Amino acid sequence: MNSRERIRAIMAGQAADRCGFWLGKPHGDSWPLLHKYFGTSDGNELRRKLHDDFCLIGAGVYKHPQGRSAFNLNIMQRGYGSAGIFAECEDVRQVEDYEWPNPDYLDFTEVLEYLRNDAGDYYRLSGFWSPFFHEVADFFGMENYFVKMYTHPEVVHAVTRHVVDFYLEANARFFGKSKGLVDAFFFGNDFGTQRDLLISPDLFKEFVFPYPSSTL
Repeated sequence: MNSRERIRAIMAGQAADRCGFWLGKPHGDSWPLLHKYFGTSDGNELRRKLHDDFCLIGAGVYKHPQGRSAFNLNIMQRGYGSAGIFAECEDVRQVEDYEWPNPDYLDFTEVLEYLRNDAGDYYRLSGFWSPFFHEVADFFGMENYFVKMYTHPEVVHAVTRHVVDFYLEANARFFGKSKGLVDAFFFGNDFGTQRDLLISPDLFKEFVFPYPSSTL
């Protein structure tokens, strides 16, 4: 039973030859310690030695003609506490006038080639990470984001819609092209701290998940 077969069986509630194992994504500072302890020289060698069953694979590359990133967040702020480009926005028209990412600029060539020829027998996790909550927070700055949920909810909804719509379309295109090559969609957002949620569940329902379940 190879890794892909093993994890597929476990996910389906069937018997497997052993427990599945995933090394995950260790912090950069951890790699030298891991290599020293296990006597390995690179990540692939370490994963083979530990019998890692999983492979996390990026979904594609955003290739804007002028080199912009998908949301161009690198020009907006230096940290979660600093103001984003919509920090002072009070009009939805300003949101609509922003140059939102175009899914037509997504390029899946390299990842599809890797999945077809080099991914091996690992259980394959892929898809766009889709951290829409983080992205929207960056557009406002964290504190401004929370305040505008009360003062200008229509602006927050508009920004959220654009970010979520891009990720929905990006993933739909990727999984349409990678059918049969990927085993599971891997995505995430951090909605809380080590102590509690960042905002109340009611606000999450209204502003972070504004779409009906049939859409998502």
